[in-house]
Amino acid sequence: MSGMSEERTKAVLSELFSPPRVNGVLASRGACRGVVAGTSFDLIEDPASGEKWDFLKARHRRECWRRLVSEDPWIVIGSLPRTAFSAWNVRLNFAKMSPSDVDRKKAEDRLLLGLVLGVYRRQAARGRYFL
Repeated sequence: MSGMSEERTKAVLSELFSPPRVNGVLASRGACRGVVAGTSFDLIEDPASGEKWDFLKARHRRECWRRLVSEDPWIVIGSLPRTAFSAWNVRLNFAKMSPSDVDRKKAEDRLLLGLVLGVYRRQAARGRYFL
C-alpha cells in the first residue's frame, strides 16, 4: 500500500482455542501475502507466562483480550474445543455423567462460547474477519 510502512500493511492472524496450525506455518515460512502470525491461544503453554491457557480462569480471559486488542488481528480463527453443544457428546457421554457434572460442563462451555462470540462481535464491529 502506498504511503504506509510495511509493518502497517501486515495483517495479523490470531487463533483462538487452537494450537498454532496456521500460525505455525506463518511462523516457519514468514509472512505470506502480508499475513503474519499473531498469538495462538490454546491449552498449550503461553511462552510469555509459562502457563497453559485455561480460559475458565478470568485472569487468562483478560490476558487473551489484552493481547487481542494489542495485536489488532485482521482475522481470528476460532476452534472452540468444548463439546457440551455436540449432539454426539450429549448422546454418548452425558448419559454416563452425573447431572451435576453435566450442568457444570454446560456452564463451562457457555462461558467459553461467550468468550469466542465476544471476540467475533468485536471483529465484526471493526470490519475485521473471523472464521
